Amino acid sequence: MHHLSQLVEAPSKSQTAFPPPKSFYERHQTSKLERDRENKKRKKKKALDLYKTMRNVDVSSSYPNENTFVALLNACIRLRDMRTSLHVHVECDSRGFLYNDISLATTLVDTYAKCGSIERARFSINYMLEIQYLGLH
Repeated sequence: MHHLSQLVEAPSKSQTAFPPPKSFYERHQTSKLERDRENKKRKKKKALDLYKTMRNVDVSSSYPNENTFVALLNACIRLRDMRTSLHVHVECDSRGFLYNDISLATTLVDTYAKCGSIERARFSINYMLEIQYLGLH
């Protein structure tokens, strides 16, 4: 005959339905990290919006330079924004920046790789090596 205690066993820790409650500190830290991430994402988005505004203004003094494009590509990496990365690449190429600024060229390769397009990263490397080899810069 079964005893009642054998039929009603306390669930083990692995069988509990709910995780243990987080402490106030853990909840605060988690929400602070999430807020920080959102703030950074918002700033990166604002930088990309400013770039789009700069592109539309027809004043040569407001045109982005190589450093601006490096910052934009870094924002694209954080936002995983391949579309804007492609626009930045085309604009840098049309201005000849890629062949004169190694940090911009390597940031472009880094952007493609981190946004998930290894093929574009490899193509960019090969293209820059070809330009360097042929001395077309």
